[in-house]
Amino acid sequence: MFLLSVLDNMTMYERALQETKFEIITTELRHLNSLNMFITVFYQCKQLAATCSAEDWDNLFGNIRIVKDASEFLLNDLLVHWQNDIMLNGIYAILRNHATSILRVYVNYCSNQPLANYTLCRLRQNNQKFRELLIQLEANQNDTLQTFLTLPIQRVTRLPLLLEAVIPRLDQSTAEYTACRLAIVTFKKVGGYIFLLIYKFIFGRDSSK
Repeated sequence: MFLLSVLDNMTMYERALQETKFEIITTELRHLNSLNMFITVFYQCKQLAATCSAEDWDNLFGNIRIVKDASEFLLNDLLVHWQNDIMLNGIYAILRNHATSILRVYVNYCSNQPLANYTLCRLRQNNQKFRELLIQLEANQNDTLQTFLTLPIQRVTRLPLLLEAVIPRLDQSTAEYTACRLAIVTFKKVGGYIFLLIYKFIFGRDSSK
C-alpha cells in the first residue's frame, strides 16, 4: 500500500524513472532463477556428467558457478538497498561497484564460449549416450542447453541497455548520473569483448574451411 501511495504521488517522469530502476532488479532476479535452473538441471546432473570426460564437462560449463555467485551477490545488494530505500536512490553506485568484478567473471565465462559450443556440438554428434540423455533433459525444460549456455552473455549485454534507458532521465550534475555512466562504460567493455569473440569464432571458423 505504501509503495502504491508513493507511486500515485509521482509525476509521470518520476514514475518512469522508478520503473527503469526497478526493472534492473526484476530482470536480475529472473536471470538468477534461470541460472539456478541451468545449474540444477544440467550442470549438477550426474548421469549426464557420466557420459563424457571431466575435461569435456569443464569445457562445456566453464565457470558457470562463479557467474551464478556474482549474480546472487549483486541481486542481494540490490534487494537490501531496496529495503532500505524504496526510491532506490544510489542504485547506480551499487552497479558501478559490482561492475568490475562482474567484468572479470563474465569475460572468463565468455572467453570459454567458443570451446563450449564446439564441445557441445561434438558431444551431440559423436556421443550417443550424451545426446539421448540431453534430449530428455531439454524436453523436460522445454528449452535447449545451448540456450542456457548463452544466458550470461545475454544478461551482460542487456545491462548497459537498461542503464542507457535511464541516463536521459538523470541530472548530469548528480552523483547518480556519474555512477550510471561509469557502470555503462564497464559493462560495455564486456559486450565489446563478447562481440569480438563471436566475430572471431564465426569468421575464423569459416576461413578455415
